[in-house]
Amino acid sequence: MKKKWLIWLTLFLLFGLAVYLALVLGSIRYSEEKAVLWYSIVWKIRFPRMILAILTGAALSLGGIVYQALLKNNLAEPYLLGVSSGAALGTVIFILLGISLIPAGAFLGAIGAFFLIITLAKLSGKISSFSLVLSGVVINAFFAALISLMISLFPRKTFGILFWLMGNLEVYELKILYIFIFLFVLISLIILAFHRQLDLLALGEEEAFYLGVDVQKIRLSLFLLSTLLVAVAVSLTGIIGFVGLIVPHLARLLVGAKHLRLIPVALFIGAFFMLIGNVLIYGVLKNPDLPIGVFTALLGVPFLFYIFLRKKGV
Repeated sequence: MKKKWLIWLTLFLLFGLAVYLALVLGSIRYSEEKAVLWYSIVWKIRFPRMILAILTGAALSLGGIVYQALLKNNLAEPYLLGVSSGAALGTVIFILLGISLIPAGAFLGAIGAFFLIITLAKLSGKISSFSLVLSGVVINAFFAALISLMISLFPRKTFGILFWLMGNLEVYELKILYIFIFLFVLISLIILAFHRQLDLLALGEEEAFYLGVDVQKIRLSLFLLSTLLVAVAVSLTGIIGFVGLIVPHLARLLVGAKHLRLIPVALFIGAFFMLIGNVLIYGVLKNPDLPIGVFTALLGVPFLFYIFLRKKGV
């Protein structure tokens, strides 16, 4: 018990340190001569960016947990399933059409991608880790090609999108960030309230049905809620991969598979994970042109490889 408390105390202290570093580190350091400018940069640029990093990490982690429970597959996550790419495609289409409701475009694209990937995975018979990942790779490649085609055909309207697609934490509209905060709190609480149903669905549809779970209704509701959260995150930050894969696994190692404990822990770890990326890119390296997606991919690809090796018993 003492060991667990020590672990959590350490994590909270590290999180607090990361928050502090995210606010104070950057190209401009505090000095009496630049005090006014420094405070302006902290509250208008660094603080919103930090909040976006925290929300995005937590949202992608929650998406990974829900997808893994609903599909009974520990490799299911927004990036590998192509949901993030679908959200990005929907965002680009809405930008080209001049529609201001960007998160709505991301949501529609994400839903379309999810159903398309599940349909492709079913063509091979039983939905397996291999068929899901393979379908995700195919859809990711197809959507990436479509986005590249749109950028090439409409360079003026899509200026700056390529950099955004690789993961970017800059906040351009505070209004959308406020919406993200509201949706994140609301959806997280709703999904947490269904922790028992998620536990049962993770065991299997038949078991959940016989224990009184309205399987179709609960699955659809949780899928739509988690996809909406992921879509809003992608519409603000672009495609950030592997967070929804790495974080749920780490959270299970700490607290097990019960979703009442798993969800809050995963939200915390996901937020901390993205916060570290924010500190490294903007505070340590001082290179805002380096996409946050590069940081997550450098950690995510080896982790995915490790999971495959472990499943094969290598």
